[in-house]
Amino acid sequence: MGFHRLPRPQAREAANVVVRQRHHPNWRNKYVVRLYERTRQRKGHAVAVGSIARYIAESTYWVLKKGEPYREPLPRHPAGLKSPASPRQGRVRA
Repeated sequence: MGFHRLPRPQAREAANVVVRQRHHPNWRNKYVVRLYERTRQRKGHAVAVGSIARYIAESTYWVLKKGEPYREPLPRHPAGLKSPASPRQGRVRA
């Protein structure tokens, strides 16, 4: 049973809940909200809802298959940004 066999209408409805609740304080920093915002900027609302629905369906499949609780993905740092412990920080130019 692959992720495509999970109930797609329920995943889409869950994605719509994410969209409606994305400004709530408990939801603002969730991965799915960041995924929605990032995808919506590039592809539009409909595609973003579809990508969230797919993410929810895949996550549900793996949670049920492994029998482990859901864990939020670790935040990635955008390319080009330096880490806070950059060797040049703190240097004074002479």
